[in-house]
Amino acid sequence: MTTQNWSAVAHTITQRMEFLNLSQEELVYRSGVSKNVIRELRRAIIRRRGTRTLEAVSTALGFHPTHLDAIAHNRQPPIPRELATLDPFADNLRLLHNHLEQAAHYITNLINLLDNLIGRPEPTEHDPDRTERPG
Repeated sequence: MTTQNWSAVAHTITQRMEFLNLSQEELVYRSGVSKNVIRELRRAIIRRRGTRTLEAVSTALGFHPTHLDAIAHNRQPPIPRELATLDPFADNLRLLHNHLEQAAHYITNLINLLDNLIGRPEPTEHDPDRTERPG
């Protein structure tokens, strides 16, 4: 019997929800998994979980259906079909590229959020390249 890594599952779920700007209620709706189970998964509460539960949450988060199960069992999650080739090196490069694109998207959203929170300064004559953002 392998040790299950529920803290890694919780971290993955939380990070993906933040990336997708997904609320817990929306994840409950998309996955069809109860609010209590989603809460327990996000808090890394150790319980026996059925494969279908992890598949439903994985799919609702846009992952391969076995993604969270692989993480729970300390295995490498599968590469999404649309990124897979017959060359393992190319597969790893595509996967890395995909993760970098996701990170760039997350950073852009974070910048926009911070701009909205602190207010973006108006362009000045000293900064001709800066254009005003629609408000």
